[in-house]
Amino acid sequence: QRCIVIHATNDLTVRQNGAFFALDHCFMTEDGYEQRNTFRGNIAVNVERAAFWMANPSNKLVGNIASSAAHGFDISSTTTLENFSFTHDIPCQKEGGIENPYGCTWSTHLPMAEFRYNIAHNVGVGIKMYPPRYPSYDGKKFDDVDVLENFLAWNVDKALDSFGSNTRLVGFKVLNSKAGIAIDGSQNNVIVEKSVFHKVCHGVKIGSRNFWNRLHSGVKVRDVVFDKMYEPTEYCAPITFWWDAHGYPNPAKWTKLSMQVRDVKLYRVKRLFAFDNDLFIDDIPRQHGFFIYNVLSYNSKLKHIAPASDFNNQYQPSYVLRHDYPENQMEGGDFLGCKKSIIGGYPMSSQFIFCQGQCWRPVVIMFKRGLGDDVSIKFVTEIDNTFFLSKANEPLGREECHLEYVKIIQVIP
Repeated sequence: QRCIVIHATNDLTVRQNGAFFALDHCFMTEDGYEQRNTFRGNIAVNVERAAFWMANPSNKLVGNIASSAAHGFDISSTTTLENFSFTHDIPCQKEGGIENPYGCTWSTHLPMAEFRYNIAHNVGVGIKMYPPRYPSYDGKKFDDVDVLENFLAWNVDKALDSFGSNTRLVGFKVLNSKAGIAIDGSQNNVIVEKSVFHKVCHGVKIGSRNFWNRLHSGVKVRDVVFDKMYEPTEYCAPITFWWDAHGYPNPAKWTKLSMQVRDVKLYRVKRLFAFDNDLFIDDIPRQHGFFIYNVLSYNSKLKHIAPASDFNNQYQPSYVLRHDYPENQMEGGDFLGCKKSIIGGYPMSSQFIFCQGQCWRPVVIMFKRGLGDDVSIKFVTEIDNTFFLSKANEPLGREECHLEYVKIIQVIP
């Protein structure tokens, strides 16, 4: 049924083992109490579930290979309280943050150990990270980062499928796959850097829905190469916005507006970004946008986008924007330097504008109703452009958005 299971044991090394055919997970930890164990140089082939399943992220995964499995590497958790480790008084990790009734830190709030030089091929998902990880979370802030390095994946549905936060993905190589990195839209601060995607339909696939109080969260893609994207349809692109991320296609959520694409190279690529579903067209119109700087295109009709040479090699972000949300009307303003975008956005390509060297920002303004419902705010830019924002109807049925307050949510320069 399984291959090698570490149960109620710490500081063990599982090294250079081969396993073939398992009806469940193959190499794994059991209760979530296990910590500081090392899986190094192992291979698992033909596995019904995960080749490597970690109920606790504080175990090292270095130089392992997963093939022909549902998942290659599953960074998971367990919520079972009175398990074998508990009943036999095995010490748990007490790192602070969110704890169970016995004072043990939930595994989703524990620091992640080394994850590097692992390989997955011919699997459904190379790395799956669920439930959401909150590194070193103390109830108030994020102060730690999960780092996954030098991962190689080919012939996979997704190289990484993450519902996590505060994550750095460094040195990924993804080849001949449907999606490279899929990031759910409700989370924060994910950096994809120094990576290569070759013949992939969706390079970095980003969930497009947020609760409004996460409006400023985002994803940064930097020092990345996208080479000869697999583009059987117009929905494929290096950057793709994801309609039904983890089953949450709720239109009553805000879109992510502060992601960054910086110092990226495109080879034989038709477009920079796209949406993965026509349902975006029928959705309540919403803003979509991201920062962009020094994206260079080669061997394609697509030209360089905001190249560093346009700014004397000094960092100056431009902004790509679909500026439309009927509950937040924006009127007036002649935004010089903005023009129709020709770098992507299918199936809404004609609705995007590109603002060269302009730094737009999403804002949320809330104040108690005192002037009635017909309220607007006047803005004046540094170069004396004037525009007005009118109030928003409440798009979210949440307690934070009390009806006594006026809400204005918009993207402004």
